[in-house]
This record gives sequence, structure tokens and C-alpha cells, in this order.
Amino acid sequence: MLEEARALGLDRVLLVRAVDNLASAGTTERNGGVLEGAGTPDTAPRAGGTAPRHARS
Repeated sequence: MLEEARALGLDRVLLVRAVDNLASAGTTERNGGVLEGAGTPDTAPRAGGTAPRHARS
């Protein structure tokens, strides 16, 4: 997906994941993602929480 973003000329994308999904956090950070916001423990926006936000530039 990041390759597609680059092909479209996007220099920055937003990735969102569940707070407790540590595997996704690791994958995102290994690929250059930077945590911008930590989210809240109730993880799902549908439950009134917020998801962690990673940006990749």
C-alpha cells in the first residue's frame, strides 16, 4: 500500500491501528512510521475511544 501511495506522489500517509495491536505497531515503526498520538485504552472509535496514529513520510 505504501508503494501505491508513493506512486501517486503522496509524501505522507496516515496509519491507524487498535491500541492493543502491538504487531501492527512494530510493523509500522519498522517501515518508517512515527507515532503521532497514543489513542485511548478503549481502542475502537466506535466505542468512543481513539486509535493510535502513525504517520509515514
